[in-house]
Amino acid sequence: MAQVLNKSDNLVLLLQTLRCQALFRGIALFVAMISYIGHSMAELEVKQVANIPTLAVNQVVPDDYEFNLPKNANILIEQTPTGMPFRMHGPYKGTLEAYIKKCESWLSIIRSFCKDGSPLKPGVARGQR
Repeated sequence: MAQVLNKSDNLVLLLQTLRCQALFRGIALFVAMISYIGHSMAELEVKQVANIPTLAVNQVVPDDYEFNLPKNANILIEQTPTGMPFRMHGPYKGTLEAYIKKCESWLSIIRSFCKDGSPLKPGVARGQR
């Protein structure tokens, strides 16, 4: 049984559709802003460090910090506020973000710094608290 809609019904449906679209756009914008703010406020806290004289346990560095890890160095860092742990191995020079990208590629099997306990396995690198 088909309903016949008059012009006023069409106008009401149009307005409801536009309101829904505006609501969804507003929610999407809010989520995007929160994500951006949260990302820009991320920091990295050093939880364990070995053979890196420039870093100390409990030291906090910005998420764009450039690590300079010599050979046989390793570090366990935790991203705040998420608490996500990452383990990095030397020799490596660069940011955590670049480290993760390099260890995600198919070349990771030949890169000496992409060892077990890599940042790609959440929880594996987590030490005792």
